[in-house]
This record gives sequence, C-alpha cells and structure tokens, in this order.
Amino acid sequence: MVVPEGGQVQLAAEVSERSGVGRLLGRLAGFGLAQRTGFARGLTVSFAVRYGDPNASLAYFLVRGLREALEAYAASERSLLSRVGFRADEYLSDVDFAILLLRESEGAFRSGDFEVGGALLERGLAKAASSLDSLSQVKSDSVPSFLFLLTFTLFLSLILGNLAGRGAVAALVFAALVTLELALIPYARVALTYLDPSLLRRAPPSSTLLALVVAVMGLAVVAAFVLGARGTALSDLFWYSVKSMRERKLRALLTVATVAAVTSAASAFLALGTVTVTRVEAYPSSFEGLSVSRHLTVSTYIFRGMDQANEYVVTETYLPLTPGEVKWLSSLEWVRGVYVVEVGRAPVSSGAARALALVVATNATRLSGAAVSSSLAARLNVTPGSTIYVAGRPVRVEAVFDDGQPPAPIDGAPLAEVSGAREVVVVPAQLAPPGAQVYRVLLAGEPPAGFRDQLVRMSYVWSGNTTTQGGAQVTTFAYESYRACRSGGGSSECAVIVGEFAQAAAVPEFAIVLLLSALSVAVSLLGSMHERWREYSTASALGASPAYVSAIVLVEGMSYGVLGGVAGFILGQFLQGLMPRALAVKPSPLSPVLASILVAIVPSVIGSALPARGAALRVVPSRMMLRKAAEVRIYEDMAEAYIPLRITGDAEEFARYVSSLVNRPPPLSWGPLYMRATVRRREGRVEEVELLVSFRSERAAMYVARVYVPRRPGETVRVVASSATGEWTVDHKACAQSFLTALRDDLLRYIEWKKKARIQA
Repeated sequence: MVVPEGGQVQLAAEVSERSGVGRLLGRLAGFGLAQRTGFARGLTVSFAVRYGDPNASLAYFLVRGLREALEAYAASERSLLSRVGFRADEYLSDVDFAILLLRESEGAFRSGDFEVGGALLERGLAKAASSLDSLSQVKSDSVPSFLFLLTFTLFLSLILGNLAGRGAVAALVFAALVTLELALIPYARVALTYLDPSLLRRAPPSSTLLALVVAVMGLAVVAAFVLGARGTALSDLFWYSVKSMRERKLRALLTVATVAAVTSAASAFLALGTVTVTRVEAYPSSFEGLSVSRHLTVSTYIFRGMDQANEYVVTETYLPLTPGEVKWLSSLEWVRGVYVVEVGRAPVSSGAARALALVVATNATRLSGAAVSSSLAARLNVTPGSTIYVAGRPVRVEAVFDDGQPPAPIDGAPLAEVSGAREVVVVPAQLAPPGAQVYRVLLAGEPPAGFRDQLVRMSYVWSGNTTTQGGAQVTTFAYESYRACRSGGGSSECAVIVGEFAQAAAVPEFAIVLLLSALSVAVSLLGSMHERWREYSTASALGASPAYVSAIVLVEGMSYGVLGGVAGFILGQFLQGLMPRALAVKPSPLSPVLASILVAIVPSVIGSALPARGAALRVVPSRMMLRKAAEVRIYEDMAEAYIPLRITGDAEEFARYVSSLVNRPPPLSWGPLYMRATVRRREGRVEEVELLVSFRSERAAMYVARVYVPRRPGETVRVVASSATGEWTVDHKACAQSFLTALRDDLLRYIEWKKKARIQA
C-alpha cells in the first residue's frame, strides 16, 4: 500500500460476530470501537495506516486502531466526568488495564507473534467490555437515582409548603434544593449530562423500568397534592398527623430531625452498592517469584416459584492458560526461570491393571519420580518403589498421597486445579501426556511491587445470563480472574476475585441506627399520647373503635418516619457527594433508598406499636359501636354475645372486677342482681367467671352467665347465658336481650374501674 508522505489511509476490516473476538466487539459496538453498518455480515472496525508505519500484518493495524479508539473514548469520558465532579477512577482504571493489554497485543503482532497477540487481544477486549459495561451501568443508574431524588425533594417541599400554609414556600424550597443538588451532588449532574437518546438506548432494561417507575411515582405525588390528597382513611389520618405536628412543633421538629439524622447516615454510608470479593490465602513456601492460574466462579440461581424449592449453586473451577498467555507471562522482563503445571488424561498401567487417570506433569516439584493417589495405587496395586507406565512410558513410584491432597508445587499453593479427582498421578514434566494443557505457570524472579494485585485486577471479567429451562428461570453469573500467588520471605500469598456482592453495613451498625430511630419515635408518641388522651376519648365517644384510635397513633408515627426519611435521604445525598469514600464497582440507586426505608419507616412502625397499644387500651368503646360490633344472639337453649373488650395480661384483675359485681346493691326497679361469682382456672390461668344472676324487667328470669376470658390478644370477651334451672322458658327468651345488654354495660365499666384502682394503688 502506498501512503503519501505525512498522510494516512483509512481502512476497515470486517469481523464475524461468531468468532470470540467478534462477540467481544459486539459488546463494545455501543462505545464506538466497532460499527454495525447493516450491509456487512459482521462488525466493521475502522483503522488508519499512516506514513512511516512498519511493514506489519493487518492484525497489528487492527489492534492499534482498537487501542486508539478505546484511548479516545476513555479520555473523553475522563474529561467529561471530571468536569461534572464524578469520581470514576475505579472504572477508568480498569479501562487503562484493557488498554495496557491491547498495547501488549499490538507489540506481539508487530513482532509476528500471533499466538501471544491473539491471547492478549481477547483478554484486553473482555476487560474493556466488562469495565465499560460497569461504567455504563453507573451512568444509566444515575438517571433513576436523580429521579428518586427529585421525587423525594418534591414531596418534602410540598409538605413544608403545607405546614407553612403557602404554596409559594413549596416552590421556593423545591427550587433551592434542586439548585443545591445540581451543584453539590455529582450523579445529579451526570444524570442531566447523559439524559440523551443514545445513552437511553444502551441502558439496561432494569434501569429504564426503574426510571419509568420513579417518574410515575413523582407524578402520583404531584397529583395527590393537586387533588388535596383527601378521600382515603390513610391520607386523612396523615393530614391529621401533620395538623398535630403544627400544635407540637418543638417535639415534632426534634423527632423528625432525629429520624433524618440517622437516615442520612444510613443512606450515605451504610449501603455502598456492588463490590468485588477478593479471597486471599497464604501458604508456607521457599519459592521466590509469582505463580499464575485462571480461576472461574459460576453462581447459578434456579427460581421455580415462590412456593417451590429454589436452588442457589456456586461452583469454582480452573481453566487452562492459553499458549499465548503462557508465552506472554514467561517473557516478562523480570522473569529468570519458568515452571509449569500441565494437566491431561492418559492411561496408567502396572502389570495387568490399567486405569485412565488424571496426569499432572510438572517441573515445579522436588519429585524425581511419580506420586500416586491412594485410590489409583489401590486399583493398580502399587506401592512406593513400584514401576508404573504413564502413556506407555515407565516411571518409578516415589510416594502415595491421600485422595484430594496431591503434593503442592514449589510455590506452596495446593493443586486445586485437580480438586475432586480421585485417581491422580503427579509425574515429571517430560512425561506430560499428549494434549495436556498448562493450568499454572510459576515465574521465578522479583516481580515489581503491586504487580500481583494489578495482574488479578486487570484479568477480572464477569458476565451474566438469564434463561428459562423446564419452566424455571435460571440466572447465571460467571466471574473469571487470574489466581496470582506472590512468593517470598518464607510464604506464598495468593489472591483471586471470586465474585461480586451488594455491600452494606454489618448488622451492628444497622441495629444501632434502627434503635435510635425507633426510640425517638416512641418517646415522641408516648408524650403525645399523654397529652391527647382526651382527644382519643372524644373520638371514641363519637363512634371510633380502639382499632381506629390505635391507627391514629400508628399513622402519626409513620408520618414522622416518612418526613424524617425524606429529609434524611436528601441530606444523605449531599453527604455522599461532599465526603470522599471508596467507590463501589456498580453502585445501585436502590441502595440509599432501601437504607432510608429500613432506617426511617420500619423503626417508626416499631416505635409506634407500644404507644398505639396504650392508646387503644385507654379508650372505652362507644355505645353506638357496641350495638354494631356485638349483637345478642338467642338460641333454643341459650343466648350469646361478644363484648368488644380485650383483656391483655390483666385476666386476674378482670376476674376480681367481675367478682366485685356481687357486692353491688340490688337495682331499684329492673336490672340484674348478681348473686354469686365463681372463678374457674385451667393450668393456673383464669379461663372463665361464672355468674348466678337474677334479672327483672317486664318479666323475670334466673340465669347462669359464663364470662369467657379471651386467650389471644386479638379476641374479645364472650358471654353465654343459660337457665339456672336447666329449663329454657319463654321468660328466659324474653329477658335475654335486655339481660346481656345490661351485663355488657357492666363489664365495659371494667376499664374505668381498673384506672381508678391503679390510681388508688
């Protein structure tokens, strides 16, 4: 090709998407490294041939073009993200690793080493695709994150405007908060920067769906306030709570501020997103250098349904190193010697006994002969000193080891590459069977400081896939990286990335903030309950049931949680933007929102439970509600009624009160005359109180009334009236309605009797 002096010629190469490189380029097409023209059968990669370039292969120019395109994309992203104040060094440093691998591949192709160049090209593209996918996920998640923030900000602004009684206050607060958010929160600026069709097309479906859900939620908040948020019991109770907060401003302000403080800490620091998990292990070793192998972790989640047996399976395996990787690692400038561990299968025999065994051929042990596993030794009937044949070549048995514990190479790390195999033989490297592949390479020398961690990080790639098999949803994630062991100073320390997880704070931190939030709400509501007990009694007299009164207290506590949670979430986002901290691999927009919900709403409900129960026990059910809740039922031989009275832990007091009815003076005209009371117990617990009652109205009848004490907190008192003589007459039927109504009124006075008794005590 003739290139003019000082000029260049732009060329394009077509890469099939069915190839390994083509599949990786398909993942990078959205970032400008390859194009889908619609006419070609694969992907098109553009590159330039410049004046003065060496006479090299097409692969060299192709890789150089990919490297330059990746460098240009990384530079533009770094410049843009730095201008908006977003710390993306974690993601872009991974891109730098990919660029380094492509540069090494470029050098190998230039020198004509296609084996090394091809291996480094695939690994570099895989690293670039993984890191750019993570960065794209962060940018996509910034959109729903900002929408979450706007929705919370709008809700808080409208509440403040309602408390102030002026709509202009809500508009001013919203405008001021949004301005501060755009100025101080980096991902808010990222969301506006990347809110364009090209990004939305590349966004994963989960981020798009999340953004739509949050947008609908924001519109619902606006609609609720525009329409007055009235018409439902929950909204009415919420606004009743807000009205109560106006009357007790100092207490409400302190409670909301406490909830907001712990929520802001939770949303800013407790939930960090997805991070990598690195496993580090140490073994004794006299080796000086670095050993490298390829590790793969596969996690599979099989979901068959909520009521079915689901499975979560994690497997760890080792993959062979490609010849190009082995050659590249062996050619590093600091390497003084190379040892390998090759694994393959071959027939092993001794006399007439034969077996197809797993053969580990290595020059990285101090064995001069073979080491045989105990299962294989028993099958071949050999002992140390015997001779066996591996693929037809003789070797002397030097040792017999327990199954699963083959002798470790000189780096001290166990031969995990053959874990699980029982019939294993370890032989010298020259006895490697045909087709054996290198699973570990040991590099003697002095590697640069931090080279091990850099090698592990630059080799890490992940992928995910979801399919449906047999009616079950199968989600698989694969995490691959080098397992690198740095040896020196009498020990060997191995590091490998085994996966990712959604990192959050440990249980003690969450427990502390949950306790603080719950206590603040409980203290505020207990004070409010003592101040407002007359309001509760008035509501009961107007027809409110104990459940309704307790709902008032519960919703008031939830209101503190909602207001404090919203304010804390917004404050937490400011803290997250202002205070430096380590970045996660893939932050999730749900992390701070979920932390806010857990630390604000859940403790508010917990803190409201005790005051709500106290408020329900302090009110007397109204007569109107009694008529609705417990009608008298008359049968052929008895009458029955349920009384809306709950006995919670005070059955003995209730029994004393019912027994005290015998001491009441007889009625002046008509009514019940309590003649005898008998308390019956079962296993030491009050089960019922039996009353002998003479009742007079237009007619007269003698009753035996059994008052059954409820066994569970949700139950109410049950009364069964029968004839004292055993004969249920017309008089009994005629008086039953009036008798049980009068008995019910007398039993409901138990609450007032209990209050007086406790005051006197």
